[in-house]
Amino acid sequence: MSESGIPKTKNTVSVLLVEDDESYAKLVEVKLAKSELAFFQLQHAVSLKDFQSKLQQSKPDVILSDLGVPESTGLDTFRKVISWAENIPVVVLTGNEDARAGVSAVGLGAQEYLSKTAAAADFIAQCLLHTIERNRLRVELKQTNEKISRLAVTDPLTGLLNRRGLDY
Repeated sequence: MSESGIPKTKNTVSVLLVEDDESYAKLVEVKLAKSELAFFQLQHAVSLKDFQSKLQQSKPDVILSDLGVPESTGLDTFRKVISWAENIPVVVLTGNEDARAGVSAVGLGAQEYLSKTAAAADFIAQCLLHTIERNRLRVELKQTNEKISRLAVTDPLTGLLNRRGLDY
């Protein structure tokens, strides 16, 4: 690790971008290619149907999603993306700069809400990496809590329910 806490070798991060604007998708790809933080492998879905298809083929590390695609707009798009994501963190990258929509998206499970106009290359890369790490910690915490719950109601020697477990 360097003094800044950034690994000296780049990790590879797979990103699935949901964006119907081909030129903006190319811009995101160029921005991420310039990052010194990681190698970003970008897959691009132009619609929700395309997104579902690509999601079935491979599981990305993170999803970067616009809110407007041909068959859906706004938070409805986000709800569909997150319902199919299954433990894959989602970052919203949209032209909609409405702060209320951002708060709503985060409340529905988005890790971040970024404005297309304000999203510089390094900022997008940092958000994606932070999002992946937060999600890893969230999954780890959930697994640890489940293990603690099991341990609290079972006998460590026999694996049978203890008194606490029988009281439930």
